Parts: sequence; structure tokens; C-alpha cells
Amino acid sequence: MVISLLITVGVEVPIDNQIKTWTTETIPAEWMDLRLRWNQFHTLRTVTSLLSFILLSIGVTADVGKNAS
Repeated sequence: MVISLLITVGVEVPIDNQIKTWTTETIPAEWMDLRLRWNQFHTLRTVTSLLSFILLSIGVTADVGKNAS
């Protein structure tokens, strides 16, 4: 979960904020590279989010029977 948060705050939000300032006249020449970088980190964030959910679910369900005394 922490990795997903760091990717969001450290990479994706700054790119999003940069894109917000663009107009059709001020769009940089390397905008496609920036879009590719954002997409790669978005994919990584999605994977880490799913993995953290799966691991949390396993942790919660695996401990249910041990404390039932």
C-alpha cells in the first residue's frame, strides 16, 4: 500500500499537475514520452494495489481459525 501511495504522490500527481498547465499552444514536444512514463507507473501502481489487497485478504482470512479458543 505504501508503494502505491509513493507512486501516486511522487510520480503521477506531479505529471498530472504539469499536464494541467498545458494548452494546445504550450504542449511540449516530448508529451508522448511523458504519457508513456505516466502509463507505466499507473500500471505498476495498479499491480501493487492489487497485490496489497490480495496479501491483506490472505492475512485476514488465514488468522480467523487460530484465535477461536
